[in-house]
Formats: sequence, C-alpha cells, structure tokens
Amino acid sequence: MADALLAFLHTAQPHVQTFGRLVRDAAPDLEVRHLVMEDLLADARVVGIDNAALVKRVQQAMREAASDGADELVVRDLDMGVLAETREQWQFYRDRRPSMYGSLTEA
Repeated sequence: MADALLAFLHTAQPHVQTFGRLVRDAAPDLEVRHLVMEDLLADARVVGIDNAALVKRVQQAMREAASDGADELVVRDLDMGVLAETREQWQFYRDRRPSMYGSLTEA
C-alpha cells in the first residue's frame, strides 16, 4: 500500500492533525497529502453554498488536492452554509477549541 496516495481537502488547519493521526493509526504506510483552504468556509458564510463562483472554487480545490495523482480524495461532506449558520447561532460551536480539551480530561 506504500504506493497509494490519499488526499484530503480541509477547511480548517486542525483537521490535518486529526485526520493525519487517524490515517497513521489505520494505515501507517499510506502516503497522505493535506490541502487546507480555510477561506472556502468563510466565503460560504458570505455568499452561500449555491454561489456558482464558490462551487467552481471548491471544484478547483478538489482538483488541486488530487493533482499529485491521489488514488482517493476525501472531502468532508458538509453543508457549509448550514455549518456557518449553526456556528453563528450556537455560540458554543462558533467558539469551541477542541485542541484545548486535552487538559480538561487529563487527571
């Protein structure tokens, strides 16, 4: 499996560590590429998910993420507009910092 390449398209930098760890645990020899485009989520909040220009940018980002010959491309299946709306309405989701939870759970 060392010749296989798995590409991820993320909208937040912390996902790189999370998904990188998951892949290492499941398939340590699998080569992984991560592309982070945080502006996609921010722009979805402004223009909405049906905006043709945004859709085109997401398609281009997917092509870029797979440009090194990835065998598989993982894009989290999220309705970015609903996510943006939820984060604005539910302040807990807007301001949460999962990377900070470790110290709370360690005794």
